[in-house]
Amino acid sequence: MYTCIIDTPLGAMRAAAKTAASPEGTAALTGLWFIGQRYYPEKIEAWIDGS
Repeated sequence: MYTCIIDTPLGAMRAAAKTAASPEGTAALTGLWFIGQRYYPEKIEAWIDGS
């Protein structure tokens, strides 16, 4: 899972994407959260920060 933090007019957000195991290597957005929001993911240590 790859992530980055995006600054938006509403506040900082974390975007997460996953690369599919296909020859094309296509990626898909799998999550979008405001930093510190109520349902922010807890276990993000294994995520790769691509900022």
